[in-house]
Amino acid sequence: AVAELRGSVANTKTITGLEWTVARESLEQAFQKTEVTRIEAQNKALDELLKKANDAIVAMKKVLPEKQK
Repeated sequence: AVAELRGSVANTKTITGLEWTVARESLEQAFQKTEVTRIEAQNKALDELLKKANDAIVAMKKVLPEKQK
């Protein structure tokens, strides 16, 4: 009976440790997914800013020669 209890305690300890590991990894995975979403949104916003900047450069290159006349 005592051996069974020791085995049971050891098993419970192992299972608890594994449950903590699973919980920790689940939190890490959720964090990483959130970070990926945030970075993708940031990249999209930066792409839009770059497009607007490039459009402004093209527009100014057309306007400058006219103003220099």
